[in-house]
Amino acid sequence: MSIAENKEEDFVGQFLVNYEIQELGDVLRLNRKREFILKQIASGSIAKFTLFLHIKVEVQILELSKQRLSMTEEPIDEDLKTDVIDILKSRVNELYNMLFLLFPPSITILKSYTLFCKKNKLLNECSTTIKILLTLPQPNPELYEHAAEFEANCRKNIEQARQYFEEGMRVHGNKPRELHTSRFSMEVENCGRNGADSSECLECFFKTIKFYEDKHIVLFWEFFFCSLRFPKIEKLHAAIADEIIKIYKRYDNIWYTVQENKFIMDGIETEVKYLLKKDSLPVWEVLINCIRECYPDLIWMMHQKAACSRGKIAKLSRSKILEMLYHDKGLIRCRKEFNKLKLLEPFSVELYQTILHFEVNSNIIQCKNPTIPERIRERERQLKSLRSIYSEACSKFGETNAEIWMDYIRFENDYGDKQNVNNLYEESKNHLSLEHIPTMESEFEQFNTTATDDQVPSGCSKNDEDMIQDIIEIDD
Repeated sequence: MSIAENKEEDFVGQFLVNYEIQELGDVLRLNRKREFILKQIASGSIAKFTLFLHIKVEVQILELSKQRLSMTEEPIDEDLKTDVIDILKSRVNELYNMLFLLFPPSITILKSYTLFCKKNKLLNECSTTIKILLTLPQPNPELYEHAAEFEANCRKNIEQARQYFEEGMRVHGNKPRELHTSRFSMEVENCGRNGADSSECLECFFKTIKFYEDKHIVLFWEFFFCSLRFPKIEKLHAAIADEIIKIYKRYDNIWYTVQENKFIMDGIETEVKYLLKKDSLPVWEVLINCIRECYPDLIWMMHQKAACSRGKIAKLSRSKILEMLYHDKGLIRCRKEFNKLKLLEPFSVELYQTILHFEVNSNIIQCKNPTIPERIRERERQLKSLRSIYSEACSKFGETNAEIWMDYIRFENDYGDKQNVNNLYEESKNHLSLEHIPTMESEFEQFNTTATDDQVPSGCSKNDEDMIQDIIEIDD
């Protein structure tokens, strides 16, 4: 480490101690850790996850410093304040750039980096880094898409965003539909919100559809609902509707009316009935995503209708209903709906997994050692209820599904009674059909290898990217 870097580190360390952000011992330990990390980077021996984890530590120091400075009532030298925050921001930015140089670019980490830059007003630095990243061999389409969205939304640089979309389509042969839909969405946004000329939207639309000779209706739905967010773009609405009508005559009078120039609500119900009959899950998911943008109040109605049908869409919608209720009404309301939905055929293991996820993550279960008597009793009642749901799920699906047995085992290991683990394993082998027993044995062996008292076992080994995603979700 250079003399200048040592002085910088001492300066920041003194600030952290003076403002009671860290104790001196913690500062010294972090300095030693930082030096060790930099040596590993220099030698190329550092693991991706290790470096990312250290970046999150440095980000936390930055956020704590900003928070402390904003809360202090004593006068602060503005130059000191600026210098410290700039050093901390620069430190994180440099570490991210080292991460990008050492390892193949990842959309998960790039999103984390752009979020950091947005929070800390480093948009130009972020733009420069992204430009370098996209010169690396064959970046995946998601990187181009995210780069374009960053330029359009954060820097308002539409021309640069268009260049990234064009480059992504050129590199990947115009295949990834996400690039086309995101480009179109950007043009619509630019036109509808910023008053740009609608000719760019029309040009983008017609340029895109020529690559889809089969006239894929899913793509048209995405375009149509995207454009409907801005009623004034009448020419674009009409152009897309005309293409839809050319493909399927039945969309005439369903999707578009010339007199009113709007989407007909009856058309949604008609399309829902049609899709439920065909049980086309990919198309259903696209329709749901599109309608959520324009008519979010209709989502509940669509899932309710779908839940009473039969097939893949029905199973998905029942789980979605639980998710919506959990977030809007809470766990108690969610439980009541589960008890109704579980009676509907075809039975769905996903429905059980959804309610179990919410139950296991409740505060009562997560607090493993409550001390208040009332809390202890409540936790025992909830554990009993959870075991009942797990047992029911294993009884219904446990003949062909090793995963539900492993979920039950992990639950007992982490939150219930560890003594039940081996009993459940033996029970699973008695219940599973012969062809599924090897899977169960393999999963259980891996579980025994990874499970410890201090770590929630996952049932499968995680790579760096999975663990990084876990950290990001926790931070969010």
